[in-house]
Amino acid sequence: MITIRHMFENDMDDVFDVERRSFKIPFGRTLITNLYLGAPELCFVVLDNDEIVGFLLGGYTSLPRQSHILSIAIKEDVRGKGYGRKLLRHFIDNCTKFAYTSVKLEVKVDNTRAIQLYEEEGFHIDSKIRKYYEDNTDAYVMIKHI
Repeated sequence: MITIRHMFENDMDDVFDVERRSFKIPFGRTLITNLYLGAPELCFVVLDNDEIVGFLLGGYTSLPRQSHILSIAIKEDVRGKGYGRKLLRHFIDNCTKFAYTSVKLEVKVDNTRAIQLYEEEGFHIDSKIRKYYEDNTDAYVMIKHI
């Protein structure tokens, strides 16, 4: 059974495990915890039969009423089952409840699978940041107005 709930501080080990297995240069455990503590109401986990299989770390931007997806990841062995889409929609629904009017995220320009998902969910490419990631790859800034 699939459930999505708010992230809790005691989820950090599982969240970090998904993060480090999903990215070549993952956020550190301390950074993940600090991001969570900065906006716990915007952080969620997706569970399959009570096991954390993905997460979304949300936060704020300097623009009023704009939320920010800082990291989203799904365990590799369950990708393609729609968990990421459900998690993204859940986040956006919650942002609407908090009266946010847009959502921002950054994504590697070569991450075509993620870009396609975001575009299907109403995001558009707003700009490009050169050498955004630690490995010097560029990022697209994508925005969705809600």
